[in-house]
Amino acid sequence: MAYDLLIKNGRVVDGSGEPAFSADVAVQDGKIVGVGKSNGAAAKRTIDAGGRVVAPGFIDHHTHFDPQAVWDPYCGSWLHNGHTTVIVGQCGQVIAPVRPGDSEWYLEFFSDAEQIPLPVLKAGVDVTWESVGDYLNALGKKRGINVGTLIGHSGIRRYVMGEAAAEREAKPEELAAMQRLIREAMVDGALGFSTAPKDRGDPAGVPDDAERWALASVLGELGTGVFQVAGGAPGGTKATRAVARELAARTGRPSIYNLMSDPVGNPDEWVEHLRWLEDGFNAGSTSRRTRTSPVRKASSAACRPGTTSWRGPMRSGCAPSAIPRSARRCRPRRSRARSSSRAA
Repeated sequence: MAYDLLIKNGRVVDGSGEPAFSADVAVQDGKIVGVGKSNGAAAKRTIDAGGRVVAPGFIDHHTHFDPQAVWDPYCGSWLHNGHTTVIVGQCGQVIAPVRPGDSEWYLEFFSDAEQIPLPVLKAGVDVTWESVGDYLNALGKKRGINVGTLIGHSGIRRYVMGEAAAEREAKPEELAAMQRLIREAMVDGALGFSTAPKDRGDPAGVPDDAERWALASVLGELGTGVFQVAGGAPGGTKATRAVARELAARTGRPSIYNLMSDPVGNPDEWVEHLRWLEDGFNAGSTSRRTRTSPVRKASSAACRPGTTSWRGPMRSGCAPSAIPRSARRCRPRRSRARSSSRAA
């Protein structure tokens, strides 16, 4: 039997954290079925990857591509940079779920936060969906790169509470409705839940922490998903990481927080963060931070996908230069991203 694709003579970096090794990679029916020496095996198509790296596609876990992914199947140059998956829905900021007739609020939110001209968003995004599942289905109709989404705290507050989302605490029935939305979205394929510390300045920052813990409990009950916590609140990075740690401790789910880095004013800040992460791990929490940045801003690092085996439905690609050893595993259990048959 001839393989569909044989990638030969490459330097394999498999995402497990193990050292790179020389091997051939065989692909059949869209899945990697063998890693090793092909020993003359036949293939319908052969790629000589000599002098290149063969690795799983990179995952960018902080993009805010929610609107762009609708009109741009490849999300700009991300695919050319080796990314085959992007995650959207960070910082509580989303464009689903959305009630019919209320789409302009979500687009204005993105325009203000991401400095994208509102006319551009209106021209590129025709909001035909309501639920998170509907949004994923809309993305799946025109895909060139895989997209996964988080459920945004500001978005579900707006959906349930309307204008009051930016003004007050949720009533018990409203809180229950938000929990139901999170549960439904997770079943429909969302990867987790994003929020922000109190007083951040958007609907996610309005409620006390009791609401965050209540909404987060859904992921704990389901036993799947990841949390992401925005920066930009009055308490700075300490407030952000405190929320991330508490979410992880209460639910047993991984949590990511945005790191505000000031290497000039506080050059040893990285030591504090590593110590904080170690303390959290020792206490049973699972929190991760984004990579520090050389300028004073929130950083979004590309997280390489982890796997225990290449013998699974993973996509392959050739990178023209060496890639450092893989970062820690970042793929949550039982979660899925919408796939594209055209992604490299």
